[in-house]
Amino acid sequence: AILLLTLTMIEFLVRQALRFRLPFVVVILALTTVSAIYFSVNFGNSDNSLPVWFEADDPDYLAYRNYLDEFGNDRFILLGFEVPEVFSPPVLNFVQELTEELKKVPDVEKVTSITNAEYIEGMADEIKIHPFIETIPGDEPSLRLLREKALKEPNFTGNLISADTKILSVVAKINTGHTIEESSRLKKRIDDLVARVNRARYPFYLAGSPITDEAFDRLVIRGARVNNLKNVDVDIPR
Repeated sequence: AILLLTLTMIEFLVRQALRFRLPFVVVILALTTVSAIYFSVNFGNSDNSLPVWFEADDPDYLAYRNYLDEFGNDRFILLGFEVPEVFSPPVLNFVQELTEELKKVPDVEKVTSITNAEYIEGMADEIKIHPFIETIPGDEPSLRLLREKALKEPNFTGNLISADTKILSVVAKINTGHTIEESSRLKKRIDDLVARVNRARYPFYLAGSPITDEAFDRLVIRGARVNNLKNVDVDIPR
């Protein structure tokens, strides 16, 4: 009896849908629109920062907070570039300009690159600490000497330059990026700056915890939206 009643109701609904096809479609579209608006308002943002994943009294999270209190911020971004040769005037001038411009970006605390990295040099009667490149040389012998000195520095090779001097990186310590809004804002500022300064259009890569967080948040939101749309399955009778 229950099965017969169910089939009768389904048949009735199908007949009504066929009879009032246009109003039926309008109602479905209206419900879909309302659902999309509701999702955008309630689930349009995602927050995957550490406080979301840990309880406030979690021992590991407390240890992390104590580390920050003791040693300061641990967040950074890494800008990587593929270049023909690091130790050439065009590339070194580019790195120097990028380094100085990055220092002006809000929430950037410190910038380190091959042009301004600290270099400890033993003199006859003293130890001199100075930026590795104080003046960019223009002649080939001086550039080769500079390259040789850099490759002998373990803190430079593998960190700021590659062993073949075809890849360079610029490291920026930051004090933001704890939310998706901050990470997105920072990424846009960096992208805009690189687009302006990277006139030679060297291939560019961006990494670091805020960048990863921002990309992860975008994937979460995109996946949620796709799943929300997949759940709306409408068959329009013909």
